[in-house]
Amino acid sequence: PAGTPGSQAACRLDLWMTSWNHPDVVDTSDSPYGRVTVTERAGQVSAYENDALSLESEGTEPEDFAHLSLLQHPSPQRVLLVSGASAGLLAAVAEHGPERIDDVELNQMLVGLLARRLPASFKASLALPAVHLVFDDPRRAIARGPDHAYDVIIVAAAEPASAQANRFFTREFFGQCAARLKPGGLVSFRLTSIENLW
Repeated sequence: PAGTPGSQAACRLDLWMTSWNHPDVVDTSDSPYGRVTVTERAGQVSAYENDALSLESEGTEPEDFAHLSLLQHPSPQRVLLVSGASAGLLAAVAEHGPERIDDVELNQMLVGLLARRLPASFKASLALPAVHLVFDDPRRAIARGPDHAYDVIIVAAAEPASAQANRFFTREFFGQCAARLKPGGLVSFRLTSIENLW
């Protein structure tokens, strides 16, 4: 049981072993989707999912991605994010004033650990009136679809370097996204590598 001396020792051992790969680890946990690790150093918080960087608090990548995506549409009123909270996009998307932001997150554990460790602005973005956070498989959620269409869909999932992430970069997935768009709507995603590598 949690709280017993044996479980506390196991937690300390787990943190110590995780520190071999992440020297500044402050929190780590296993979820059904993999290992989530949060590190903190000199005020910068970084989150890793299966040892791949998911989010870091001092960079501008979330803002760049959100603003570049939303500026492509003249008036984005309904926005769908795929892993937007865990990528830190919510606050930047909200700056464009959409009436509704639906965010489908796969890993509730990751969002929970981030909410405990990231600055208050991250928690505040989760509680914005326009934000509707859903924990589900994004492919299933998009296929079921709400009864309304979106102006912009932003796919903030990790790059397609694993079986878990590459399912968000398939012809079928983009077809599901296209079916959820309003006329003139767009899907935005990012690949940080050179274009011809993928």
